[in-house]
Amino acid sequence: MARALEKGLQDKFKNPYGAYTASYGDSAVRSSGWNKDRDLGYTIVDTRCCHGNTNRYAVLNIHTCNKLTCGGDPWNNNNDNKEICWIEVRP
Repeated sequence: MARALEKGLQDKFKNPYGAYTASYGDSAVRSSGWNKDRDLGYTIVDTRCCHGNTNRYAVLNIHTCNKLTCGGDPWNNNNDNKEICWIEVRP
């Protein structure tokens, strides 16, 4: 799911801070990140199954680091510099 979103949105949004490295590119939507400062300006789309629940649904986590520092755990929302959106995906 995360890779499909990344592919569908590729080159539609640019990282306003530019590419972290030339090989990483400046397309702003990525299917994974590092949870470090190099995530600045990228929108990361992660998936996780079940996220501690007993209903066995998946969670789609969309998060963007909008200023330094970018560390922390996006699943626990412990960094005020990240905008985070969780979407439950149920069968």
